[in-house]
Amino acid sequence: MKDFVFKNKPFKHQKEVFDASRDKEAFALLMEMGTGKTFVTLNTGAWVYAQGNIDAILVVAPNGVHRMWCDQVAEHMPDYVHAQAAWYSSQPNKKEEEQLCSVLKSATGLKVVAMNIEAFATKKGVDFAKKFLLSFRSMMVIDESSTIKSPKAIRTKNLLKLSIHAKYRRILTGTPVTQGPLDLFTQFSFLDSHILKCQSFYAFRNRYAIMREMKTAGRSFMVVQGYTNTDELQNLIAPHSYRVTKSDCLDLPEKLYTKRYVELSPTQRKLYNALKKDVLIEFNGKEMSAPSILNKIIRLQQIVGGFFVPDIEFDMNEEGELFSLSNKSTPEPIDKINPRIESLIELLEETSDKCIIWARFRAEIAAIRDAITRAFGARSAVEYHGGVGNEDRSSNISRFQTEDECRFFIGHVAAGGKGITLTAANTVIYYSNTFSLEDRLQSSDRAHRIGQTKSVLYIDMIAPNTLDEKIVTTLRSKKSVADLITGDNVENWI
Repeated sequence: MKDFVFKNKPFKHQKEVFDASRDKEAFALLMEMGTGKTFVTLNTGAWVYAQGNIDAILVVAPNGVHRMWCDQVAEHMPDYVHAQAAWYSSQPNKKEEEQLCSVLKSATGLKVVAMNIEAFATKKGVDFAKKFLLSFRSMMVIDESSTIKSPKAIRTKNLLKLSIHAKYRRILTGTPVTQGPLDLFTQFSFLDSHILKCQSFYAFRNRYAIMREMKTAGRSFMVVQGYTNTDELQNLIAPHSYRVTKSDCLDLPEKLYTKRYVELSPTQRKLYNALKKDVLIEFNGKEMSAPSILNKIIRLQQIVGGFFVPDIEFDMNEEGELFSLSNKSTPEPIDKINPRIESLIELLEETSDKCIIWARFRAEIAAIRDAITRAFGARSAVEYHGGVGNEDRSSNISRFQTEDECRFFIGHVAAGGKGITLTAANTVIYYSNTFSLEDRLQSSDRAHRIGQTKSVLYIDMIAPNTLDEKIVTTLRSKKSVADLITGDNVENWI
């Protein structure tokens, strides 16, 4: 196939990566979030398929992200490539099971199956992936490959074993090194065990890390003191990788939009469905005021964010803003480990950019702050909401704008949405939204204003099959959710 016709015109940097990597059996797309590594990978898969070299792609991605790959197949695959996509679930519903079976049983075309990386810590997930790879001529892709940086992790070991069954392999990440050069070993070993010229992690560590012995409580262990031979390491990976940062991409649009899907935990789903059922029974055929309806929907939204308030009511002031009628009920975490918080931290680990994180509820902000502090350090984040004094607010903005170690700005989407400049960030994450279009427009413009020299990436966190999807769709279409919800259409919202 001499010429390749893209369905959507690639940006200059995407075409360069595509041309450099399309014929390589093993390659690393070290492309920052928002620069289009999914686009390049799917078109590479289409190219290799058109050459007659593969008939399937297995994508391994963080939880929620794997769903997005299926959406992207329809958006980016050339029309002349008959591609079908589905995601694997250990406990699929009827629709998911039917879609996966349809893809697997298709006699023709390119089959794309996406799996959550956590599945590779289970025998069931590993067995499915192995059978898939042995049944088809495959390209295997690990999205956000820094998730396999630990050589001791079960999922890492299983993926390395499975990699030999795929003729073509790709790793995708914007941050291949999060803790140090040793992170590269397992990622490039997945591509080809010969690239780094070390057959074990310990041989690799001895070559590129300076170790020293530490003793504590009668025990001794080795710790990394520094690194050596890094130029040699860079030369080894250079022929097998392509680095792209957002600052390199002068052709990107001013604003980029994407979604991060996050599955509800079983407990969250149970609570959500139970409350949804109660709401539908209560509003069936009744005339209800907007505050009454929004009160119930807010409780559903709290569940989606990982919290539950058993008894709380809201009212609406003259400006149309909701406020609590009682402070007696305290938001309670639903799970010990909040999947939405976990997904947020994974998202933050994928970028070296400064990020703004907007959330609707104070309990969410506190949980986000605690998680970021544990993951990135006490000085890595500042807050901006009604509980922060005016002087501290100004100080926090200044720190975020000027201090390199302060990477995360955590704000209440309504309180922090006006009159402030946060152009140090070029990534904006909505952990949750209010129902106000003004809040959305104002908060989104904190990073995209005079002084911003880069494209700004906006990411909405969404729990599938919840009100999240409807809220985000409505706000992105520049409509206010609160104005659209009425008693006779509440079922469509929840």
